Amino acid sequence: MCDESGLVIMQNLEFSSMSLSDEMLQSIQKMGYTTATPIQSEVIPYLLQQENADLVALAQTGSGKTAAFGVPLLEKIDARQGQIQALVLAPTRELAAQIEDILGKLMKPLGMRSMTIYGGQSYTVQRSQLKKKPQVLIATPGRLVDLLNQNLLDLTGLKVLVLDEADRMLSMGFEEDLQTILSYTHSADGDHERASCQTWLFSATMAPGVKRILNRYLHKPKIVEQLSGNQGVSSTLKHHFVTVRNGYRKQALLRIVKSIDNFYGIIFCQTKKDVAEVEELLRGHDISCMSLHGDKQQREREHILKSLKAEKFSILIATDVAARGIDVKNLSHVIHYSLPIEIESYIHRSGRTGRNGEEGLVISIMEPSDFSKLNRLQRATKIQFTPYSLRKTEDVLKGIAKSELDQLSHFKSDSHIMRELKKICGELLTEQETNLFSTAEWIAALIHSKMRDHSIWRDDIYIQDFNPQSRPEGRDRRETGSRSGQKRRGPPSSFRRGGGGGGRRKPSKPSFKS
Repeated sequence: MCDESGLVIMQNLEFSSMSLSDEMLQSIQKMGYTTATPIQSEVIPYLLQQENADLVALAQTGSGKTAAFGVPLLEKIDARQGQIQALVLAPTRELAAQIEDILGKLMKPLGMRSMTIYGGQSYTVQRSQLKKKPQVLIATPGRLVDLLNQNLLDLTGLKVLVLDEADRMLSMGFEEDLQTILSYTHSADGDHERASCQTWLFSATMAPGVKRILNRYLHKPKIVEQLSGNQGVSSTLKHHFVTVRNGYRKQALLRIVKSIDNFYGIIFCQTKKDVAEVEELLRGHDISCMSLHGDKQQREREHILKSLKAEKFSILIATDVAARGIDVKNLSHVIHYSLPIEIESYIHRSGRTGRNGEEGLVISIMEPSDFSKLNRLQRATKIQFTPYSLRKTEDVLKGIAKSELDQLSHFKSDSHIMRELKKICGELLTEQETNLFSTAEWIAALIHSKMRDHSIWRDDIYIQDFNPQSRPEGRDRRETGSRSGQKRRGPPSSFRRGGGGGGRRKPSKPSFKS
């Protein structure tokens, strides 16, 4: 089937039409799936039919890539042979665990064994698990190289090597480790001779490092590209930006979070220091959140992700190291507290929402120094960025006031808490003003008095006229963060406490995507 331009349009296939084994079909059906995603519809039949074909698949995050390689991979394995026949490499522990979960469900009735290895685990435990002779090995590059150097792994029976999210592995500095691993299955001089196993590379972008790996180690691969014209960014995402004057990034973040009733998502930061500061900021405003970064122990990381999936808190604050492998359904928002330097990082961060065909909202907070980054990002990805419309202060205050009134309405007018409220209000208003107020108005006045001077509601901290489509990059470095004729003002030294937090979203039906 073709569109008017002659491009092939891949129709989603039923799994029952793919010549899969009865056991595999049973596994898929038990997971509740019948129809494949576009990437699965194109990749699975091809890999099932080819005995020695290499593959490069470019597809956005959340498109079902794990099952796209997992189904044909398991179909090629002989459960009677007690040796490693398939190796899947992933950039992070979280993604490795996610792959293990999906493949584990698929292989359960097939009589196969799998094992996941990554840094932070005990070498003794890993050696013990290897003695059980798993057929499928899922690993992060660093720990796998350690085990290869100790001669603890035998890859001579390998049939399939999968490089999952190859672009991220390379951007995280694993290129040397990948070359070491690939040397075990390919000729040392990289002369394009047939490798001892099939090599399947999956990526969200065709970064320069991915091209190097492709050209050196893959033999005449079939290239499948399903990037929707936006370099791996889901077409269901809406991309917005908020521009603030220098030093007001925290205020903008608070206003955005407090203004969104159903916020359930991730705030990405560049450094662990930023993560700590944002977590302290949100907790200080009674907003439920937890953080995730490279210094967290694996047990703690798993607990945090499990709690996020169970919606025990509404906001995760994370560094890029956690961007991959976070597979949480129904995340509504992603906020870039600051734009990442690498385009791939923006794509992978943003891909945590808008998964499985659902809509997602991505908001980037920018100071003047970020203008050139956004221009470069827009040119490279063809994403259309639009200004984010902040809710009016009056509307937000009304919502906060109503919430507080609902909670306090059961208190009697002469109760201790109401006497305290009147005392506080009396310090803020004249006696004539206080005599005119009812109990409800006392509470509303108190809330307004606490919020009206709060710096996060000041509209003059935002740069309203920035347009990434027309603004010349030469102005970026000269931007001072102030309007013409105005003296630049820095941020206040402290914040007053405010209310509000994230909400919840109803779960949707499951889909065979990761």
